[in-house]
Amino acid sequence: LKSSFQISIPTTERVYHLLNPYVITYDNYLNLLREADLNFDTVSPKIFINAILTTIDTTNLLVKLSSFFEQSFNKNGILELLKYETVKTVERCEIFKKIVH
Repeated sequence: LKSSFQISIPTTERVYHLLNPYVITYDNYLNLLREADLNFDTVSPKIFINAILTTIDTTNLLVKLSSFFEQSFNKNGILELLKYETVKTVERCEIFKKIVH
């Protein structure tokens, strides 16, 4: 991965983000976290959002993102996020080219 700080690289070819170029499901994401030995309970999006919105623990960083989460889930509890185009990033990044998906 070429650094965006390398001045010799034209600005049109610099990489400023790291984003998984392959879409995975939320369930697959949770399974990967479990495979990394993280232990947690899975709850419905509605319970998750309610927990964030009603928490009084200001040290919980998710509190700052509560409006984002509230707007991102539709009325059926399905997360609606944008998908970003990463074709050029994959073309320019040797590491991404080697990812098996």
